Amino acid sequence: MKTYVVLVCILLSMFSVSAQDTLFIRKDVNWDPDIIEYQTDTLIFNAPEERRNLLIGNTILEGSENYGWRQNLHLNLKKVDYSACSNNIEMDLENRINSIQVTDTTLVVDINIVANCCSNLLYDAAVDDNGTLQLIIHEYSGYCTCACCFGLVFNFKLDKELFDPKTIKKVIIEDIENTLTDIDWKQ
Repeated sequence: MKTYVVLVCILLSMFSVSAQDTLFIRKDVNWDPDIIEYQTDTLIFNAPEERRNLLIGNTILEGSENYGWRQNLHLNLKKVDYSACSNNIEMDLENRINSIQVTDTTLVVDINIVANCCSNLLYDAAVDDNGTLQLIIHEYSGYCTCACCFGLVFNFKLDKELFDPKTIKKVIIEDIENTLTDIDWKQ
């Protein structure tokens, strides 16, 4: 009888601790902006931590190998601000680094990239053995026959006590050599 009571208690505790999250995803099925027509999918997660692997829209790719290495360097990619390039900027459709701003706790890299107009973007960053911070942008989930200019601002948080500026000397977009830019840590 004692075993039976213990077993029932264990089962009840398992059910009372577990939780479910529900996520509704809306997908447009008509490309005409005047007609609102969409499908809804439902995803049910057994636990909230399963949701972290879901990629929606433009987002930072967390949990990658690069993410772990950046944490070891005390360089944390906190957010990426996304915008379409201004029509006032004379853009010859090439990737470029516009500016790099440094404080004792932040590194902010403002760039322009050319990507498919219909794609969403995944952001990642890696530091290579030469001390170059590589900004990595993966296009996914959409495709159309045009290329657009996007403005991205990568915002990194630096651990003031533990981050060593000597570990990162330059920034590059993907592996595009003409975007290689020195970082001035004396700003």
